Amino acid sequence: MMPLQLNREETVTQEDDRSFFEAKVISLLDQLYGAAIRLVKNREDAEDLVAEAVTKAWTSRRAL
Repeated sequence: MMPLQLNREETVTQEDDRSFFEAKVISLLDQLYGAAIRLVKNREDAEDLVAEAVTKAWTSRRAL
């Protein structure tokens, strides 16, 4: 596992990165789902919307 260099004193491994992201996302899933269900008014579409949003956030996490 290749560490990410933040500065001279601090590095974060990919596993740390994934764990941090998961903790943040899990804490927001209910809010994300609630917003999605209000937008699309359909459970399956709301679940798909949240899954897509989480996937996009993961792939763009360095820019967030």
